[in-house]
Amino acid sequence: MGEERKEVKKPTLFTAVLPLIFMFVVLFTGLVVYSIDIKILLIICAAFTICVCMYQGHKWKEIEDEIVAKLAKAFPAIMILICVGLMIGAWVVSGTIPFLVYIGLQIISPKYIIITSFLVTVILSVSTGTSWGAAGTVGAALISVAAGMGAPLPAVAGAIVAGAYFGDKMSPLSDSTNMSAIATETNLYQHIGHMFYTTVPGFIVSCVVYLIAGAHFASDSQVGQVDEIINTLGELFNLAMPVGLLLLIPCVIVIAGSLMKKPTIPVMIISSAVAIVLAMLVQGFSFTDCAASMVSGFKMEMLHTSMDLENIVEQVPNLLQRGGMSSMMNTALMAFCGFSFIGALTVCGKYGIDSGTNHETYPRYRTVDYTHGYSRGNYDYSNRRSYSDIPYDWWNVPSRVY
Repeated sequence: MGEERKEVKKPTLFTAVLPLIFMFVVLFTGLVVYSIDIKILLIICAAFTICVCMYQGHKWKEIEDEIVAKLAKAFPAIMILICVGLMIGAWVVSGTIPFLVYIGLQIISPKYIIITSFLVTVILSVSTGTSWGAAGTVGAALISVAAGMGAPLPAVAGAIVAGAYFGDKMSPLSDSTNMSAIATETNLYQHIGHMFYTTVPGFIVSCVVYLIAGAHFASDSQVGQVDEIINTLGELFNLAMPVGLLLLIPCVIVIAGSLMKKPTIPVMIISSAVAIVLAMLVQGFSFTDCAASMVSGFKMEMLHTSMDLENIVEQVPNLLQRGGMSSMMNTALMAFCGFSFIGALTVCGKYGIDSGTNHETYPRYRTVDYTHGYSRGNYDYSNRRSYSDIPYDWWNVPSRVY
């Protein structure tokens, strides 16, 4: 049989770790010293790693194929990330997120401000799958509430961050959870189930600590700001009972879909569609406003109200102006740049590290000459298997299949 040969240098230990060393130097210098956007730094690391790959003898087509393969594995998580932005925009314009905040603020008392901050962000982050979204929406409102109550802001901020990341870690809608399952080729719900063993005990301990800590801050503190936020949300959106219960339907759909282990993206799209219907029927928004909210995020200008939006409490715009698919583009671009670097790094160390033997180069494409016996003992050459099936030292076998 004919033989096509292309010599590729086997990477030494130095060339294998050189891209990693370069990455640490570039990231530290760029982020800490010059405050450069991490996406640019990742592209620089990817370009350097590609140069190392080509020095070893790899062709651009091979590097490109590996990068595309890595991006293909990450694409489902990127799609979920974009759908999360779409869903948050739909939930805000429908009144679902304002209603969750509206109810949450009404049940808060100074004694339970820390534990409430924790539990509210847990619920919201599990429902939406985003830690940043939960901390940036209800978290911002809770910090303001805590400040008005005179509660210690560091403790409340810690509870918010803990609750947001707990929910993000355990939510099947989370981009990081989905990406972890994809990277390890694990079933999403099995991945979440195994995390219960470490996350639930931490959740219980956190609740106990927050209850004890909150008992020291019970006082007749100011709650005027809380009332102002509640009243403002009530005037901007139709949140009165029993209509308010309808606004929980999008959230219920997500939770039910998660419990029933339904595909994540269809569940999010259905929840967003229901939210848009509620936005038009209950809140009175036009479909144009709903579409704009899903794409670029909710804007205060979309509200049709006689209130002076310039003078309302500051936390309300910060709470409402969230979501949209475009808000997730920065994270999606970061994933693209990061996986480009990972793909090039995979090719760089693809054939293992040279152990110092006399095999400086070796063919990337070869065919096996089945007329010679290279095995130690009898080998059935009628079953033509790839080199990965041969159970002995194949660096010393003259011919291998790639």
